[in-house]
Parts: sequence; structure tokens; C-alpha cells
Amino acid sequence: MSKGDVSSVAPTTTTTSGANVYDALASKSQVATKSNSSRSTPSSGYYYLTRDAREQLPNYQYKGSDLSLLYKYILSPLAEFFVTNILPASIAPNTVTSIGLIWMMTSYGLYWWYVPTMEYSSDSIVPRWIFLYNAIAMLGYQTLDNMDGKQARRTKSSSPLGLLFDHGCDAVNSIFGSANWIIGMHLLPSQNMWQCWALVFGPFAMFYVATWEQYFTGQLIMPIINGPNEGLLGGILLSLTSFVYGSDYWQHSDWQQSLEATLGVSLSSLTGIDIHLRNCDFVILASSIGFLQEIVWKALTVTRKYKQPAAQSLLPFACLAVCFWILGVHQPQLLLENPRTSLHLAMILFVEMSTELMLAHVTSQPFFPWRRWQLLPLIAMTVWAVQMPSDADATLLQYSLTAYSWCIGSYLVIKCVLVVHEICNVLQIWCFDIVTPYYQHGAATSMIFRRFDNTSQSARARSSIPKRPIKTVYLIRHAESEENERMASLSRVLSSLKRFQIPSLSDIVAAIELLNVSAQVDSPVSTTGAQQIAVMRKTLDQNLFVSNAGIQLIAHSPLIRACQTCEGMLGCIGSNPSDEAEKKVPSISRVIKTEKLIEKSPLEWTPLRYNAFIERIGDFEAWLWEQDEEVIALVGHSQFFKAMLGLDFKFRNCDVWKVKLDLSAMDRPRTIDSGWALPSQWSELELLYTCQPPKSECTR
Repeated sequence: MSKGDVSSVAPTTTTTSGANVYDALASKSQVATKSNSSRSTPSSGYYYLTRDAREQLPNYQYKGSDLSLLYKYILSPLAEFFVTNILPASIAPNTVTSIGLIWMMTSYGLYWWYVPTMEYSSDSIVPRWIFLYNAIAMLGYQTLDNMDGKQARRTKSSSPLGLLFDHGCDAVNSIFGSANWIIGMHLLPSQNMWQCWALVFGPFAMFYVATWEQYFTGQLIMPIINGPNEGLLGGILLSLTSFVYGSDYWQHSDWQQSLEATLGVSLSSLTGIDIHLRNCDFVILASSIGFLQEIVWKALTVTRKYKQPAAQSLLPFACLAVCFWILGVHQPQLLLENPRTSLHLAMILFVEMSTELMLAHVTSQPFFPWRRWQLLPLIAMTVWAVQMPSDADATLLQYSLTAYSWCIGSYLVIKCVLVVHEICNVLQIWCFDIVTPYYQHGAATSMIFRRFDNTSQSARARSSIPKRPIKTVYLIRHAESEENERMASLSRVLSSLKRFQIPSLSDIVAAIELLNVSAQVDSPVSTTGAQQIAVMRKTLDQNLFVSNAGIQLIAHSPLIRACQTCEGMLGCIGSNPSDEAEKKVPSISRVIKTEKLIEKSPLEWTPLRYNAFIERIGDFEAWLWEQDEEVIALVGHSQFFKAMLGLDFKFRNCDVWKVKLDLSAMDRPRTIDSGWALPSQWSELELLYTCQPPKSECTR
């Protein structure tokens, strides 16, 4: 079909099975079912969780064990005592985990304050009490990390979110421990580059391989000596030693002298090599042997069974570790002049790939190692550094490192917020609250309650909702806009690039126009959109839609495309929410234009402002319920209708849907089902008329 063509408009028969809904939804069991007999799915707006992932997530069951004797006889009973006798049952397990991580962050912040460059000339520069504080923080983190799981079992709030949250915090904490160990042993990165690399990427590797093993085998078996137990205890003892003897203690050779006295022969004469080992070298060697033993054994065991897919899944981490090693060899000044930025970049990339692997595990989804696009700038910087002459100016490379770190860090924060939000929607839980029941559209429900009763008591607010007849609401999405056309052009450009084809110049120009954000927010209908309106107006007039439906009130968004659609399809347009327009259709008593129906704003797209959009929807639902008219037509936008009805698909341009609204049925407990359902105040959704759009349309 050519871009300008509009196919015929066909009225659909009334159905609740969704048989006449879009071709893309043909395999779905239903679009919506009556709210009093269905089980609901979570709200729309999923980005990271696919439909299959949302179905698999509630079925996840953790399998694993900890064989550590230290954990079995000391750490576990200690955590059990605190949970049983001290920790209130109202505290969420994820809150317990967060407290531990914040504790470690304060310790890391102290080290950063006193040693920002990670290098210092003498022991007297760094106050010893920060080593004691770090030991206490590590012990607190270890204990709280053991308590969160026991609290979850105690309160019966165990969930895949708790596992993902716990592992994510552990991944973040790994860099805090490594950086503090480096400073605690007075290791100067300028003189001990490979030792610092080993202390950073050794724990990273052990953590990633454990997560990788859990992904393929389905269970996490901690060996008799492992990082979370004996490893953290070693770090605690290391910090206490630095507190008592000072960090310079680790630069002495007391341990080598004691070993040689015990053996009765020097290591140099025994090996024929001049060997001078500091106390810190013994710690690093012992740690490296422990890391390698566990990593190599697990890698061989899993790859032997799962072959190439398992080996490929190790490549992202191997790429991360090797790139930083090469940077340290070819451009050491880049890392030395930006030590904290380099550490943070390594941590961000590690946390991203580790949590992605864990998310794939709990949702039973494939892990795609080749899609770790976040590593591409690091690879490019590594190639750049290798080709750069040793005496060349690396200022631009340093700026690139800083910009890369900030951008990828912002991306990770947004991703984590969205993933947690989506998992909470699927599991019907809160991340940091196990007391308050989870209701779908909770923010919207709260807004409706506040509108009718300004108290915090939901029961009183429910009783204050005025009793009214159930309203019949017709939902009409605006015709195709110029912004929709540009989005379609962008989609074609990306599709061409994926096929290694050159996009058309017109599509490139249209895609570039999307950079003008303000023009996209209030764009008029396109040429195709005008044709859609004309065809739909003819169809609605032929079927006497407005009069047969008995529409009494028409409300539309003030954005240009919605106004044009309302005037073109229904023959009327409003001025503002309070003024009555001229009656152009006998049955219509009012036509109003309301800001409440406006499209999702750019600010409302940000994760931290998500509730603002949902609250606006709740306020609109309450306003709709307060109107005297019982049959209402709304002309608005796909994102608004999609979020309001809790759907995981968007209405097509100019489609006409019918639905019932009854606020007296709202705020019921929600459950999960494989089919679609509406929030409890909405019911009986059905598609009446559809205008099949051109293939080029990209919905918004």
C-alpha cells in the first residue's frame, strides 16, 4: 500500500474475545474481559520485560545452598538472631539490603575524601579510624546481606525481585570493597597496576561466573570457601590490621621473613630468582589463586556441558577485563589521572551485564552476549589507545572516558528504575514496602480518593465516591500526525541500516526533524491523517454513530491533532473545560477541550515522574465520574488510553472503542493472568470501528 492510501473503514461486531482486533493481536486470547470475572495483567508501558518474561517471572523458584562452615555455624545463626529478636516484621527485605549498601557507600566515600587519587605518600596522611569504620561497614553489610533472605522467608515476601535486587547490590558493592582494599594496603596504582587490576577484576570475575553458572544450571551452589563469607571476612581482617598497624604494614616483608625462617632457606636461593614479596603480595597471590581455582573449575564444568552458548556468554566480561588491561598497558596515564572515573566505569559496565544475566535467569529468557552494546565505546577507546603514540596528547581520550562514564551511568540508573518498576507491576508488590497492599494503578487510585475525600483513609474515601449510573465511554485516538510520519521514517531508517542498505533521503530528513521536540508535542495531522478523518467521518455518518450511541458529552485534548480529529470525525470542537460550544449535533449537550486529556509530556516519560502521569489519569477518571452525562466520547492519545486501561497495545489512529466506567468497582485486589484485563473500574472494552492505517504508520 502506498504511503498516501487509506484502506476502507469497517465497523466491527460487538465482542469480548478480541476476534476483530488488530492482526498483531490475533494470537492473543483476548483484549479485555469483564472486570468482575477476570484476572488482571499488570499495567502497560513495559520496555525490558517481554510478554513471555512477564509470564515466566511469577513461576521462578530459587535453588541454591551455601556450603561455607563459617556461614553455617556463625554468620547464619547471627543473622537469624537479629531477624528474630531485633528486626521489625514490617521492614522489607530490600530495605535491609539497601541499608547495608548505603553503609558501604559511606565507607567508600570516606576513602574517596581522604585519598581521591588513590595514591598517598605516607601512612600518616590517612587517618587510621577510616580503616576501622570500613571493617565495621563490611561486617554490617555481610550481616544485613544474610538477614534480608531470612526476613523474606519470615514475612513470606520472597520474590525474584528480592534476588535480583540483592545480587545487584552485591555487584555494586564489589567495587567499594576492591577500592578500599587497594587503599588499605597502600597499593599505589602507578607502581602496582597489575595488582590493582587483579583486586578489581578478580572479585568481578568470581561474581560474574557464579551468576553465569546459576543461569545455565538453574542453581547457585556456594563452595566451602567463597567470597561472600570468607572473602568478606578476609577484607574485615585486612582493614582491622591497617587500623592497628597502619597501611604501611602491608608494604613490609614480615611474612616472607617468617616463611623463610620456618623453611630454613630463602625463597631466592630455593628458586634461583631474586624474590622480594611484600605482605600485600601474599594477600594478592592467595586471593588470585582462590579466584582462579573457583573460576576455572566452574568455567570448565559448565562449558563442558552447555558447549558454545555457555562459552559465548563469558565474552562480555572477558572483553571488559581485557580492555582495561590493555588500557593499563598502553595508556596508563589515562587510568592514573582518572582513577575514580575508571573504577566507576568498570563497575557500571560490570553491574549492567551481571544484572542483565540475572534478569534473564529469573525470567527464563535467553541471554544475548552480542547485544552488550554498552561495551562498544570501551572497545573503540581501547583501539584508539593502542594506536596512539606514547607521547601523544590524550586529553580528548580523557574527556571521552568521562563522558562515556556519565552517559552509561545515567543509562544504568534509568534501566534499573524501569526494571524494578516493571517487575513490581508483574508481581504486584512494592520494592521497599511489604505492608501496603499492591493495587494496579495505585497512584491513580490514591488521586481519586483524594479528590473525593482529603483523608488518608481509603475506606472512608471509597464511601465518599458519589453513586452514579455506570457510564458508557467512547474512546477515539487522533488521526495520524506529522510526528507519527516522522517516527515511521525513523523506523524505516533503522530498518534499512540493519539490512546494510542506504535509507532514502526523505526518511533521513524526516527522522532528523524529530530532534525538534517541541514540534513533535503538538504536531498537526498529516496528509494521510486527513484522509483517515475523511473516510472515518463518512463511515460514522452512514452508521449514524453519534445519534445511535446517544453521545451527550464530547471531551477532547487541546493538542492540534486531537482538535482536528474531533472536528473532522464528530463535527464539533470545544473551547475550554468550562464553556459550552454550539450544539452541532442534537444529542450532544456539551463539547469541551480539557488539558486533562493531553498526551504524555516529555517530563512524564522520565522514570522518576511516572506517578505524575498515572495521578493525572486518576484525576481525569474522577472528573469523568463527576460529570452528569452518562454517554461520553473522548478524543485523545494512544499513551493516555493505553495507560488508563492497563493495556499492552496501543489504539490505532482514528479507531473507535467502547468501554464502561464504574468507580464504585475500583480498588479491588489484583491478580495476574496470561490474558488482558482492565482495571477494576473499567469493563467491557470492545472495538467498534477501525481505520486500517498505511503500513508506514508508527504509533505513539
